[in-house]
Amino acid sequence: MEGRAVHKQLYNPEGQKYRAWLTPDDKNLTENGNKKIRHYHENYGYDTEKVIAGKGIKELEDPKAGEELMYSLKKVTPSKLRLLVPTAIKSILLRLTRSLKRLTYTIIS
Repeated sequence: MEGRAVHKQLYNPEGQKYRAWLTPDDKNLTENGNKKIRHYHENYGYDTEKVIAGKGIKELEDPKAGEELMYSLKKVTPSKLRLLVPTAIKSILLRLTRSLKRLTYTIIS
C-alpha cells in the first residue's frame, strides 16, 4: 500500500457488508511490529469524485475514462493523467494521500 489509501468491501462481525477506506497507521503497531490499519467508513464524508472535480484533469471530460480513473484510485493504483494548466497539458501521476484529505501528484513531463 506504500502509505496510500485503498477502498475495500469489508464485513462486520454480524456478516453485514460495508465499504471503507483503509490506510496504514505509522504511529501504532501490532504486537509483532506490523502497522495497524485505520478504517475510514463511508460516513467519514470523503468523496473521491468531489476531491478531484475542478482540478483540470483531462480524463474527467470523458465519462468512461473518468470511471476508470475512479476505479484505479480506489484500488491504490497511481493513475497517469493529463493535467490542464494555463500554458500546456502536463502528464502527472495521481494518488490519494494517507489521511484522505488531499491528493498528491508528481509531474512526469
